[in-house]
Amino acid sequence: MIKHCFILFITITNFSWALTGDEILAKVTAKFKSLESLEAKFEVSLIWQMTKREEKMEGLYVFKKPGLYSILMNSQEIWCNGETLWRYSKQNNQILIQDILDAGQTFDLGTLLKQSTKNYLIKYIGNTKINGIECWEVLLDSNSPDQYFSKLSLWIDPNNEIPKKVVTNDLNGNQGTYLFLKIKLNKEIADEYFDFTPPKGVETLDMR
Repeated sequence: MIKHCFILFITITNFSWALTGDEILAKVTAKFKSLESLEAKFEVSLIWQMTKREEKMEGLYVFKKPGLYSILMNSQEIWCNGETLWRYSKQNNQILIQDILDAGQTFDLGTLLKQSTKNYLIKYIGNTKINGIECWEVLLDSNSPDQYFSKLSLWIDPNNEIPKKVVTNDLNGNQGTYLFLKIKLNKEIADEYFDFTPPKGVETLDMR
């Protein structure tokens, strides 16, 4: 009897201390608000809806306030200096240049988290181990047809309140799975780092 009462007490206690999805996301948002920069190596798996083809890559993600970021991979690079977005396809030897306001999407994790409080329904799924670390799993389901990502799943390391894994589902049915490794916080990075200079001989499509 005592054993059953103890188990019941533990269950009730754990339940009462359980975080909601909104509370977890608030912690992550506050963490990003306190950061000046973030750098992380990542592994990504992209599944394209039209071709059903899976593409696996490795890369480097660099972020700095306010809204500066770069994503460097073998086949492509994405650069944003807060005003202009460059997409460099090495395979096509082509660069697409857009004003950030016309790009229709962002890879600024801080902005995505900020938007999520208004444009997504947030649900805590449970705890899941990612590379041996027990993480909070949170699902963000878009409540607006204008959001480029219809769903976002986050696995957040409670030790530093930074996502270790992100799964994106966009409006075209494409899915991206990002696993973040070797995360460095508040590294000094010059703003000029995010000003992309196109290589010579590359076809440029300037949509600004």
